[in-house]
Amino acid sequence: MAKFQYKYESIKNVKKSLEKKAQKELAAFDFQIELIKKEIIDLELKKNQIKINTEENKTIKISEVHTKIYYESFLDEAIKTFKDKMIIVEKERAEKLNELISKSKEYKIFKTLENKEQQDFLIEDNKTQQIQMDDISVQKFARGKN
Repeated sequence: MAKFQYKYESIKNVKKSLEKKAQKELAAFDFQIELIKKEIIDLELKKNQIKINTEENKTIKISEVHTKIYYESFLDEAIKTFKDKMIIVEKERAEKLNELISKSKEYKIFKTLENKEQQDFLIEDNKTQQIQMDDISVQKFARGKN
């Protein structure tokens, strides 16, 4: 029995490595999104803490009120910046996801082609073996008559 060798094995391996690379890049975007979400949550907690502290204090100086107002506006601006950054990263993630889907399809095409060629190879190999067995049988039969 002959050994099957897929003629596009190297291309299939390249497609698989590109797919894995796209998966890693997608995971990096997911990690980046999680970090941004965590930052937003932390900033919102700080903002809420300022409001709670302001409500708890019965006597507060005007300068402290101004400082807290400025700090709250600073936090609001930081939250907005992180949300804008998250939108950009999510768009990039969507593009990377589409790229990953494309790479996966390419790899599956070559994998399917390999399976089909392997089946065709096995069928052809079985036919060749059957012909050889038939020839051997005919030769044995012919020798047996003599």
